[in-house]
Amino acid sequence: MKKWKILFVVAVIVYSIWALYPSVEFYSKSEEETNRLTREERNDYLQSVIKLGLDLQGGMHMVLEINDDQLDENAKKDAIDRVMEIMRNRVDQFGVAEPIIQKQGEKRLIIQLPGLEDQERARSLIGTTALLEFKLVREQDEMIRTIQSLDTILKGITVEGSVVDTSGVAGAEEADTPAAGDAETGADVAQSTGALDSLIGVPTDSLLPAIPGTEDVDLGMPLSEISPEAPFSSYLLQVFDGGVVVDERRVESVQALLETPRAQRVIPRNSE
Repeated sequence: MKKWKILFVVAVIVYSIWALYPSVEFYSKSEEETNRLTREERNDYLQSVIKLGLDLQGGMHMVLEINDDQLDENAKKDAIDRVMEIMRNRVDQFGVAEPIIQKQGEKRLIIQLPGLEDQERARSLIGTTALLEFKLVREQDEMIRTIQSLDTILKGITVEGSVVDTSGVAGAEEADTPAAGDAETGADVAQSTGALDSLIGVPTDSLLPAIPGTEDVDLGMPLSEISPEAPFSSYLLQVFDGGVVVDERRVESVQALLETPRAQRVIPRNSE
């Protein structure tokens, strides 16, 4: 009987060490090592490690109170549940392993975010009034015609960062600028269309958010050269149904080009 007890105790100890090992391994990693983990590896760890609360790893504790003075009686009944669902969706953006969102009475919510470091961002996101916008997206052929017009009307204009140089255009802003759809003619259309054809549907890197900690990593990808014959579309990596893809290192330059008076004159009205 004594032998079985010893074996049972040894088995419990071995199992405890095996169960605790993922937690010891995960929490002993440096911040740099943690940031290098893939999303799958991070999820595997979070499913098996011991969840540390505010008392062990710090974090953020918030108490929110609903102001329902302007709601009718029917709206007041489920107001706390609707706010709780909204807060849950916002909290999910922080990637906190075990957030706590629970009711306190009829008008209050308690939110605990263990391990959260960017508390200012959390206050801003959680406390911001939600805004939902609906916008119509122009057809792809309309967008391509506008890009062709921009290529034509911006010839001779260069940009460095956010600084636009119009010295290469005779009578730069005083010239009679054609409206959208009227700027391209003959060879201009052929050159611009040829450049766009090579961009439509071209695969690009993942459009998913960057892995935390890798935003400043230089991937060593050289920037493509800007063609004088395609001063706008040269900045684009891909053209697809609904929009375009621009290298983040050139977003500032593209915005500067689009804000020039010449570009504004060929962009269709009621568009942005």
